[in-house]
Amino acid sequence: MSKSLTLYTFPSPHGKSVAVALEELELSCEPWDILAILCFDNKRPGRSPALVDHTNGDYAVFESSAILLYLAQRFDPQHKISFDPIKEFNLYNEDIQWLFFAHGGVGPISETKQLSNQTGTSDEVKRLYSVVEKRLEGREWLVGTHYGLADIKTFVWLMGGPFVEVELEPYPNIRAWIKRIQDRPKTYKGLGVPSRSKLEEQMKVDKEVSVDILAKHPALRDEGAADQAAVKTVSPV
Repeated sequence: MSKSLTLYTFPSPHGKSVAVALEELELSCEPWDILAILCFDNKRPGRSPALVDHTNGDYAVFESSAILLYLAQRFDPQHKISFDPIKEFNLYNEDIQWLFFAHGGVGPISETKQLSNQTGTSDEVKRLYSVVEKRLEGREWLVGTHYGLADIKTFVWLMGGPFVEVELEPYPNIRAWIKRIQDRPKTYKGLGVPSRSKLEEQMKVDKEVSVDILAKHPALRDEGAADQAAVKTVSPV
């Protein structure tokens, strides 16, 4: 079977949200391509994940939420993880609102917490978790009566609560919701992308590349610049 989609990704919440959506839509695109983190000289605009749709003239999409919307619009006519923008207009718009609440709120604050040396749970983190907790009161899903894009995007961040020092005990609705999502076989499979073996293989390549880049750009050794370079990612566009 010819490969119709290529996902350029890395094991981050951003990448995992797209991998989960692909699995839920049965659009697995093997082999998955893992980005060489330090190869930032040869790709622009430098964003991960990125998707190339070979059925649409090799059309490339970057930004995880934009990719989720693209997949829903192009490959989800039965609205397995989305809503009909005409027949379910209000639900469609609610899903987008909560998708971008995760993209612009939950995601950035969690990412900042992971990359900083801060300890403890900030008031903003608690506020965001409380918003989701209240939204899930009496609901199985964030929007409507089925699993959707907003659930996927929010889940990949909130499931990592312990990593940002968030104790989930005070959030019973979130805990039950996380369990429902983790019990979905296709989502569980998507969370395993990329595989550990392929990631380890790519890390060996990255190590060799990093030596070459630091030789060409010695300034990267100074003032933590090498660490900043290490978290840069690339896209095929």
